[in-house]
Parts: sequence; structure tokens; C-alpha cells
Amino acid sequence: MHELSIARELVRLIEAEARRAGARRVRSAHVVLGARSHVSAEILQFYVAHLLDPEGPAAGLVLTCERQPMRFRCGHCRIDYEPSETDWRCPQCGRIGELLEAGDEVFLESLEIECAPQPNA
Repeated sequence: MHELSIARELVRLIEAEARRAGARRVRSAHVVLGARSHVSAEILQFYVAHLLDPEGPAAGLVLTCERQPMRFRCGHCRIDYEPSETDWRCPQCGRIGELLEAGDEVFLESLEIECAPQPNA
């Protein structure tokens, strides 16, 4: 149930960035979830939707999640590969390669915001 604490932090970040940018509305947020983070995109989306201030600029935003895989490099074959969740062996030689990207990250990659028009100076 660590999705709840991640959702709280995402909502805090989204609302803080909306205020900082003077956003009238936050249309969408894009989050990257590493394959080993064990975060459920559906549960995270549910919590974020229910934690957002219903009167705030981020109310009703669309939260999209992208799964980031682990990446390995086989020292024997010299190839990079994405292992499955249950089999980390090189698809060519069967040896376990060196971890390049852990796939355990969770981060807010981008926001699409709508700002109020600036008065002419």
C-alpha cells in the first residue's frame, strides 16, 4: 500500500508546481514507474484522483503512467536487454548480465498546465 504515500507526494508536487507556475488548470501529469518499483498504476491513479483538491487547479487532471523496464548488459555477448520479471538471463547465452538501469524509479516526468493570460506590459 505504498501507492498512498507516493500519491500524497505526487499531489503535493503537482499542486506546488501549479501554484508556482500560476496555473489556471493542470490538464495532465505524466509519471514514470520503474518495473521493480512494484507500484500499481491503477491504484496510484485512484489515490491521486481522490487526494487532489476538488476546488484546486489540478482537479480532474489526467494522470498517465509509463512503465520503465530494467536494463541489463551481457558481458559475454555484449548486448543490452530487458529481462522479464522472472528471468534475468541473457536471451542469447543464458548468463545474467550487469544491471544498467534498475527500474526502481518513480518520478513525475511532466505536467501539462494552462496558465492565465499575462497582461500586456
